Amino acid sequence: MKARKDTSRARSNVHHLRLVPPAKSKPNADLVQSLMTLAAAAARDEITGIIFAASLDKPDRFISNIVGECADRPTYALGLVSMLTDQLKGLQHDMRDNGEA
Repeated sequence: MKARKDTSRARSNVHHLRLVPPAKSKPNADLVQSLMTLAAAAARDEITGIIFAASLDKPDRFISNIVGECADRPTYALGLVSMLTDQLKGLQHDMRDNGEA
């Protein structure tokens, strides 16, 4: 059996990105609930890997990481990221149609 790489160590993954002026927003219940749902699913071993990017409370800063099965299977992980990209393009398109972007 192939030894699994230890990808759980936290690394300094704070990045700066400036595409548009930062939106004024506050953390909301949906964000907290989503994170709690993910944590509970991971505790039940229903989630075996994750790729994430999270915006921070400071303008233009975010963190990102790849852990678990996603780090072990980068081609699979790229497919997941591609699906997210398509979802974000759809949101962007909808916002433009509504005059929000």
